Amino acid sequence: MRISDTDINKILDAANIVEVIGESVNLRKSGSNYFGCCPFHDEKTASMCVSPAKRIFKCFGCGEHGNVIWFVHKNEGISYPEAAMMLAKKYKVDIKVEEKTPEEQAREHEREEVMIVLEAAQKWMQEHIGTEADKYIASRGMNDWARREFRVGASGSYRQMLDDMSKLYKPEIMRKAGLVYLRDNGEQMDYFRHRVTFPFLNRYGRVIGFTARDLTGSAKAKYLNSPDSIVFKKGAEFFGLYQARSEIAKYNKVFLVEGQFDVISMAQNGIRNVICKSGSALDSVQVKRLRLLCENVTLVYDDDKAGIHAAVTQIPVLLDAGMNVRCVMLPEGQDPDDFARANTGQVREKLKPIEMSFVAYLYEKLYRQAADEPGREAGLKTILEAVAHVREATIRNDYMKTLAKLVESSADKLMPKLRKAMSGVKQHEEPSSGFAGICEAKEIYDKEHDKIRLTSSWREFEEGVGERPVVYFRGCPQDSQVQELRQLDNSVVICSPDKDFDYKQECDEMQMLKALFRAGFNIDVVTEVETISFIQWYVNIYGLKIHNETPTTTVMDIYLDRIAEMIAETTEVTRTRSMKAWAQMLSMPSEKALKDIVKPYITRKRSKNKVEAERENLDDVADVDGNTLPDYVEENDEYKRMLSRYGFYPLLSKSKNEPVCYMFKNESGGYGRVCDFFMTPLLHVYDKDPELNKRIVKITSMAPEIRKAKYVEWKSSVFANMATFRAALVNEGAYNFENGNIKNYDKIWTWMSHQFKTCFQLRTFGQQKEDFFAWSNAIFHRNEKGDFEIKKVDNLGLVEHGGDLFYSPAYSEIYAYDRSDSDIFEQDRHLRYIDVPESRRITFAQWADLMNRVYRIEDNGKWAIIYSILCGFRSDLYPVIGNFTAIFFIGQTSSGKSQIAQSIRALYEVPSAPSSNLNQISDAAFFSILERFRDVPCIFEEYNDEEISDQKFQGLKAVTYDGDGKQKRRSATGNDIETSKVNASIILLGQEAPQRDDNALSNRVVLCEVPAHNFSGDQEAQRIFKELKGYEKEGLSYLLVEVQKLRPLFRTHFVPYMEQARKELQDALAGMSGRSGDQSRIIGTVSMFLATCRLLINDAPWLQLPFGYEDFFELAVKKVRHQCEMLAKSDKLATFFNTLDFLIDKGTLKIGRDFTVDEPDKVTLKGGIVKPIAEGQKVMYMNLSNVHKHYLAAMQGGERPLTLTTLVVNLKSHPAYIGDVSNKKFIWQEEVRTMRTPPNTVNPETMATMAPDDTMIIKIQKKSKQTSAIVLDYNVLQQFMGIDFERTTITAQEEDARPF
Repeated sequence: MRISDTDINKILDAANIVEVIGESVNLRKSGSNYFGCCPFHDEKTASMCVSPAKRIFKCFGCGEHGNVIWFVHKNEGISYPEAAMMLAKKYKVDIKVEEKTPEEQAREHEREEVMIVLEAAQKWMQEHIGTEADKYIASRGMNDWARREFRVGASGSYRQMLDDMSKLYKPEIMRKAGLVYLRDNGEQMDYFRHRVTFPFLNRYGRVIGFTARDLTGSAKAKYLNSPDSIVFKKGAEFFGLYQARSEIAKYNKVFLVEGQFDVISMAQNGIRNVICKSGSALDSVQVKRLRLLCENVTLVYDDDKAGIHAAVTQIPVLLDAGMNVRCVMLPEGQDPDDFARANTGQVREKLKPIEMSFVAYLYEKLYRQAADEPGREAGLKTILEAVAHVREATIRNDYMKTLAKLVESSADKLMPKLRKAMSGVKQHEEPSSGFAGICEAKEIYDKEHDKIRLTSSWREFEEGVGERPVVYFRGCPQDSQVQELRQLDNSVVICSPDKDFDYKQECDEMQMLKALFRAGFNIDVVTEVETISFIQWYVNIYGLKIHNETPTTTVMDIYLDRIAEMIAETTEVTRTRSMKAWAQMLSMPSEKALKDIVKPYITRKRSKNKVEAERENLDDVADVDGNTLPDYVEENDEYKRMLSRYGFYPLLSKSKNEPVCYMFKNESGGYGRVCDFFMTPLLHVYDKDPELNKRIVKITSMAPEIRKAKYVEWKSSVFANMATFRAALVNEGAYNFENGNIKNYDKIWTWMSHQFKTCFQLRTFGQQKEDFFAWSNAIFHRNEKGDFEIKKVDNLGLVEHGGDLFYSPAYSEIYAYDRSDSDIFEQDRHLRYIDVPESRRITFAQWADLMNRVYRIEDNGKWAIIYSILCGFRSDLYPVIGNFTAIFFIGQTSSGKSQIAQSIRALYEVPSAPSSNLNQISDAAFFSILERFRDVPCIFEEYNDEEISDQKFQGLKAVTYDGDGKQKRRSATGNDIETSKVNASIILLGQEAPQRDDNALSNRVVLCEVPAHNFSGDQEAQRIFKELKGYEKEGLSYLLVEVQKLRPLFRTHFVPYMEQARKELQDALAGMSGRSGDQSRIIGTVSMFLATCRLLINDAPWLQLPFGYEDFFELAVKKVRHQCEMLAKSDKLATFFNTLDFLIDKGTLKIGRDFTVDEPDKVTLKGGIVKPIAEGQKVMYMNLSNVHKHYLAAMQGGERPLTLTTLVVNLKSHPAYIGDVSNKKFIWQEEVRTMRTPPNTVNPETMATMAPDDTMIIKIQKKSKQTSAIVLDYNVLQQFMGIDFERTTITAQEEDARPF
């Protein structure tokens, strides 16, 4: 049987390795990895590491490692393809199995048939609990939860189940499942009859067998288990393990009882981590699997001879598996079932005082209760035999101390008996010596900032592996392992190493450090006082030994011999600086005496170094004599063509078998070397702009000091001639075009020019003009067959679409080792496709429901869902409708607006992608983001009208208006202007709505208020928030793929839906009044959201929304009303008309002089255009220059007023605007006031001075003026602005009627 590599990869993607292994092994999280006991060898220390990031497991004890399929294959004892199929079924992965043998097919078919019939039998038994069985179950105190949890059922009589089920299932399969019994006379009958049944479940919860309790009282066996079958082995199963697994892992402990009723009774009374064995004996395989789940087991057996015997026989088996064993001594006459029912709700608390070590338990049962001395001796022997199975010496010694105290003896007296007992116990294999974790350290090691830390502490290692460069060691490693560590780095640090030694030998730890020191490692030793070099530490410990012990001459010679060898490994500078101090530390008579001892070792060291240097100087290249072709050229067609056409072949390195220089054919017929490097052409990144047209090559060097290949990216023009090429080469390092000339270069370039792969660099991510969506590591497109497809970039960052190659540098190995301080592709990598296994995905409907519930306040979740979809189609909609929209979340600091913005963006980018602060990001970086990401939402925070730069504000408007960004010249001297394009959708965050340019941005976006809230006491809100963020962290690329499939629908259906929504909104808001002049634009903006909602509901019902169109339309109407009201408070045009209203009341503005309201049948506008006016429609003529003068005076000292030019522009863009007239005659009346008799007035008749009379005489004068005017629809103006400029006119009375 064979499964394709593609299907294997699908299984590996879907299967959660931690979940799968965790079903067999109790895993404990340590750092980013998980650790547990390896099931493939005996051990007590958890040395098996499971890495969810790498999707592999590795045992540092026995070396077993592999993927999740390999683990199941080894653990289950089945073939690799069978393991793959098992996981495929568990995680619902469709796979194609090839070349399955008839035997394999038959066995697989039989296994599945048996499992199916067992499941059917269990359901039948649950449905056929008769009165007698029900009464018995109730008498045992079993509640409804326990019945459901343990799937309690009852068998029928004689062949009742056989008769019922044989209608659907073959009796032969029922026999194989252990459900039917064949009598000697050939008659078939039910295997279980008149019994209460309890199913055994495998780790996946499927029924594999039964155990059943007799109800008649006359059966030979009170309890009966299923016979062995293809899926069930009686001795290898625990009852209740499936139900208890999670609780066992939680407490790292299991209670082991004798029977099924004990399990159920304890479980329904609070002890869920409880199981019982399926046979009389405890199988070692059974126990080993249990050990993988937990370390601690407590035996709760009946207080009778059978219970004690079970404990005595099973304790050694459990100890052999490395488990910590304790026992419970139940009150006399009680079994676990009785005890649980007697202590309902308090079982765990009541068990604690009567739980004890197995030594104490066995002492009570076997020693203290023994009738005589021989009985006590026998009991003591049994206890010691149990202790002999304890692996750890320290724990074993503690048990011996406890036992000695109990039997009133001493541990020393008991030790001979223990050693005798231990001689009969098989000893476990010790882990092999060497290093562990080098590969893991290599993946995270940063040579500039880290040091490799050596440790002999497994706890330190497991907590650090995968997180820090920590390497575990045991004993003295082999030379090959030392070299492997050296490849990582030659500097290590070790904390407080073991320093146990004598004249016979040094401890393993010291020998390991010496081996590293000889190999050229720089070793720092951290002591309790300071950090010192290894050689200083080594001399110090020997100096202390010599000082404290005064060794004999022979021993002293041994010590000095060891020290001299290590001193010889140091540098001459170190020896010169430290020799005197070392001589004193070692109690030497003089510095010269120590030098004389060290001298022979230095001589030997130098001789050895010379030989190695000579070997090192031999170039790491293939052996060639210059006269004949190497065999590898004759065997390689490409090399033969290279030589035939261009006159050279590559010289290969010995170590890596890769080209390192060129061998050119010379005039004498031989071959000579040109260059000390070789260039492998990779990519031609094509662009019409010469500055962006470039070549990427891989350079490998023959120089031993340059070990790594180097990738270089040069403008294509660099290769135009040898001079520019060599100039560029100088910048890259020690690469020399030696022994070569222009002819050689021309041939090299001619060959290279034909080898490049031509590609186009993705300079914009998201939707492409070639009609595919590009992440930085994959694309989504239709393939040649027309099917949707995700295609990932290869190791060079290339991906093919429509016959063209596209290049994404962010995920190219070309830049994998780039050490530049600035990662220019970091931003691109935030937009990456994440392949989430099917089992950990959610549907669009589930995601939308979470968004709606998490951000339910102000219904922001609904707007967020729609906008996250709408963002993906800006490039399709903007060219058609001429504008776009954005969403603006308004709220105070910590209100949660950033979280909702990140949730919208999470459909596209990883949550760790940063947001941009508008007050900190430069204008250039701002426009770069807007241009680089097409149809991808970008978050901009901290919007503030006063602080945002003009260029950034114009850029934000461009997202919704013209789509053009910043302009710049292509060169300093040219006149060619280049305008950056705005491609991204935006999410804006701020503490108040934008008001700049008369709400030029506010009327094009949807404003969503995010009030501050506190969910600290709402556990459900916290749960769903955490759930949503968990899915976002995992990645939602698969949902974006489903959204992207809607592009054809958006291209054909969106505009009609938008026009329909606009009309519906206008009708719904027909009677609306207010002071915002932006209602039509806001309606247009909201119509885009409504169109998206309608498209999803009508044309993509598989992407289900948690609300209907009518609900969202109602919200949309409220949104338009509310947003208009919000903007009215800041609308400068509204402020203008409000000021006019005030000036009219004040009398500063006069109807007739400054404006007039008429009902003409037509208006003749400038240019002779006649505009008909409907009956009843009022028209307002405004003498704008007059009105603006009074408006400016009124606005002095307040907010900045509109200029006359801006006012004209705003009025002309308003729906009320009709046009301009050249000559409008304004007619008005003015009061002229005079005193009735002013002072010093002379009576003309009498010539006498009259008495003054200050009573005012009011006369009305008629005035007129002909001037240009702006014409507005007064009805529309009233609707939008809510104004009433018409005033009731008071008719002048006779002059005596209004005295003052």
